[in-house]
Amino acid sequence: MVMEDWVMKLKAWAGKWPEQAVPYFVSAWGLNRGFASRAAMLYLACWAAGLNPRVTSGFRDPKKQAAMRAAWDRGDRAGLIVRPADPSKSKHCSTSITGAPDALAIDMQCKDNELAARIGKALGLRAGLYFTTPDPGHFDAG
Repeated sequence: MVMEDWVMKLKAWAGKWPEQAVPYFVSAWGLNRGFASRAAMLYLACWAAGLNPRVTSGFRDPKKQAAMRAAWDRGDRAGLIVRPADPSKSKHCSTSITGAPDALAIDMQCKDNELAARIGKALGLRAGLYFTTPDPGHFDAG
């Protein structure tokens, strides 16, 4: 079965669950409401595929993002896969007009990040695995 066909069937099966999960993804991970429903659908799709998805990051305060980037540059790479983006460009650091977390990115590790990236792409997300410097498990609104 082609990935896009599988995703369409999954969306029909999922019904309203992704929309019902939006408040959780917004409050727990600081995601933008529109992006949260897409992240919820990605989570459900990866779960349905047996990939054991594990969300590790959503919104990041720009100061934390800068500290992670500085740690990478010092050689302290514990818990990091790639060098974190500049906070002014990171979709993890997006905020609303009121300054509230409004992230357009999520890090979700899976037992098969290649398949998860294919699923994410089929859902219209940008998958970090396909970046010039691959960032497996990263997904954003593009």
